[in-house]
Amino acid sequence: MNSEFIPGFHIHVNGVHHCTLRYKQIRHLHSLLKQEFGSAALCPFPPRQLLKLSVKQIEERRIQLENYLQKITRNPVIVSSTTFCTFLVSAQKETHNDNLEKVQLPIYLMDRQKTLVDVQSMEQSRTVLLKACEQLGIPAEVFGDLSLFILRREDNGSFSLVKQLQDFESPYLALRSVFGAVLLVIRKYTWDLSADARFLLNASALDLLYAQTVADFENGWLHATEDQDIKLRLYQGRGDRLKFLEFARNLKHYNYVQFMPCICDFPEPDSMAIVSAGNKELCFQICGATGDIVQEWCFKVTRIRCWRITTLGDALNGTNSSNTAQLELSFEYLMSKNKHRWITVRSSQVVLMSLTLQKMVEELVKKANGDNSEQ
Repeated sequence: MNSEFIPGFHIHVNGVHHCTLRYKQIRHLHSLLKQEFGSAALCPFPPRQLLKLSVKQIEERRIQLENYLQKITRNPVIVSSTTFCTFLVSAQKETHNDNLEKVQLPIYLMDRQKTLVDVQSMEQSRTVLLKACEQLGIPAEVFGDLSLFILRREDNGSFSLVKQLQDFESPYLALRSVFGAVLLVIRKYTWDLSADARFLLNASALDLLYAQTVADFENGWLHATEDQDIKLRLYQGRGDRLKFLEFARNLKHYNYVQFMPCICDFPEPDSMAIVSAGNKELCFQICGATGDIVQEWCFKVTRIRCWRITTLGDALNGTNSSNTAQLELSFEYLMSKNKHRWITVRSSQVVLMSLTLQKMVEELVKKANGDNSEQ
């Protein structure tokens, strides 16, 4: 390490490298947010050090900055602010050395229907999603129930969700940051089943909902008995979308998101599990030695006291600098009266799990407060 070394800290969004920033750049963001929201809305920022930092001190600073960013991003007002979004998109652009240009961005529905959307390379996710919805004829009434995702398809036709795009990201640059064959897709993203009624009132919105439900069914996310499977495929073969959707709503794990197999410490350390989220719960399907499901445990969101994400390993200057970070999600759960337990999941999708938890909590709070407006 020479005297000119200035550490850069790699910022990951949904476990994927977003940008690399120096300490003073993150401090500048803090100053901007402080001017807009005041000190009371922010957590303390790691203090400056006058002397050159040792390797140990740099790692301590990395952890402090990670905790700071995690805390402020839990505030939806800050995350959705123009100040925050503009800063993060600009940092994404600077890190990836990209120039502003007009591009045609392919955006898909879950049935692989493609639409080409004319965008500026730096336009944020919400703007891109709005343009895509306008081209597809999807009405404003359901816009708040939708989100952009990066999706990976395998050779066998199955798929997994890589990440949900945040408004402080450029979809164009985000796609370029992910290795492999990936697509940008629009999905319904609300846990409120009553939202389905809004989709049924418009042909384009109905197309989106039907395409997503069929894709989730064929991907094994909906759990159907043999008789239910036959009936669904009968409706699908007839092209009876309304009957298909009506019947699918009664299946186990309808409107759930299923994550890739992961490692958890429940019920035993190093248990292999398939985690699904929906209907105000996280479901763990525990796999045996042969890969078969041997147990299922469901954790109600209302009994989760808190959760946290931990980065495993050094995210400084090279290690985990690109593509993916090794992450853990831990949540504290009320197992029984006066008995809490921390449960930990290790997966490349834990940030998406965390966002899913946050979305469910936000919708529960809105419902409890009598706010039935679109998201």
